[in-house]
Amino acid sequence: MLIGRDAVHGEQQNQKQHAPISASAWLRIGQLFEAALAHPPEQRASFVERNCSEEPEMCRELLSLLKSAETAGSFLDSPATGWSAQRVTLDRGYRLGQFEILELIGRGGMGDVYRARDPRLRREVAIKVLPPAFACDPERVLRFEREAKAAGSLSHPNVVHIYEYGQTDGNSWIAFEFVQGCSLDRVMERGAIAWPRAVEFATQIAHGLAAAHAAGIIHRDLTPRNIMMTPEGGIKILDFGTAKLDYAVSRACGAFAAEISGIGLIVGTPGYMAPEQVAGMPADARSDIFALGVLLYEMLSGLRAFKSSSAIETMNATLKEELPDLPGSIPAPVRRITRRCLDKAANQRFQSAADVGFALAALLGDEVNEAPARPIKHRMSLKWIILASAVAMLIIGAGYWVGTRAIKPAAAPDFVLRRLTLDSGLTTDGAISPDGKLVAFASD
Repeated sequence: MLIGRDAVHGEQQNQKQHAPISASAWLRIGQLFEAALAHPPEQRASFVERNCSEEPEMCRELLSLLKSAETAGSFLDSPATGWSAQRVTLDRGYRLGQFEILELIGRGGMGDVYRARDPRLRREVAIKVLPPAFACDPERVLRFEREAKAAGSLSHPNVVHIYEYGQTDGNSWIAFEFVQGCSLDRVMERGAIAWPRAVEFATQIAHGLAAAHAAGIIHRDLTPRNIMMTPEGGIKILDFGTAKLDYAVSRACGAFAAEISGIGLIVGTPGYMAPEQVAGMPADARSDIFALGVLLYEMLSGLRAFKSSSAIETMNATLKEELPDLPGSIPAPVRRITRRCLDKAANQRFQSAADVGFALAALLGDEVNEAPARPIKHRMSLKWIILASAVAMLIIGAGYWVGTRAIKPAAAPDFVLRRLTLDSGLTTDGAISPDGKLVAFASD
């Protein structure tokens, strides 16, 4: 989701320095935006001029938002509402490149997703098709191509594999790995997830993010809908349509002119954006870590982390509100890691997704030690604990006694000294006969 200045900046526009817009100003813009949408399209511009004539920057932002809303619907809460009714569903058997369409399996703000078949390799794939409303927009097409090249540069088991990008009859499309399973939001609809399973999911997400970050790619829109789960419990990160690329990666993708970034542009989904994203500041790897913290919190609690009646209020909650504590039944280390990911100050969060993955994986390794105590009915009674302790003490004491007896030195024998000579002088060179009966010696 994009909120703010023109969704795509050209290379020259990116070189311009825009004055930052404060978080409070963005909230004001959002309120006016929603109020303007209540007016007929032909009256919206005059409404904006009446309400912010003394604030030209705010006026410009509002007009930009309204212009986007007229072509793409209100993307603050429902990215697809403006043109979903105009979409055309591709027929079964229709070909995009070598791929044969089988069925429509989903629709989103940035594309329709189909299940398709690759007859050459005899496998099923998923194909994302750019909506007709965007097909004639060069900037949207560039961004779509950029998504394919960015995600296609990654090779990791926790990131969906991109197979091909192409254009057919004016339709831009991306063919990627078809993931059997369901999205994480469907799993979370059932309520809280047991903490070991939630931590395992979050660990895999962290590993996928770490691979993307190492490749210079920031996702910026990590939500439950963009996480797919396989029947085996594997995790796949989807949808790099709003990803931010570093300069080297952007040039390698050949799409640096379509970079979506800059101060004043809000990119993401309310409720999952980091505070710095809400404030229109540049996102980095730590912004994805915040989103991961939101996902982990929601999996553990079974509740939405930041949820209000409108997108603007949700963003305001992200900036100002602290989340309720997680249940005490969840191990303290899990709660600490979740809280650290959710710190509103980016420099207080984990500084890399790799570190998050390592910390979470360590928790799984210590699962027995960190698990909450079992219910009373499963514990041994006090008398059995005392009896077992007494037996153990007896065994230890007996072992000690036997050990000390085994190593105690034998007592020295008693010796009796008896004089064998009667000479009072110096007696030397004594000798005993072989039969032991005679003693010989020398005397002075």
